[in-house]
Amino acid sequence: MTESWYAFRTYNSKNIYAYGTEQQAERYAEKINKDRDINVYGAYRVSDEEAAELKLEDSTEAFNLDEVEYDD
Repeated sequence: MTESWYAFRTYNSKNIYAYGTEQQAERYAEKINKDRDINVYGAYRVSDEEAAELKLEDSTEAFNLDEVEYDD
């Protein structure tokens, strides 16, 4: 499984950035959308160029999806 940067985006909110596999990104989107009816987050792959431009590797706000804890 290939790992990439992902942006979790919703209307009128700051993007959340995380690094992991597509499956991890989908699972995290489900977690943050739990109990939401509006302003639902979508997961979008970030290109390598955009990740470099945003300096995601050095960002204290971006995280690795391996570190996310789930209730199940």
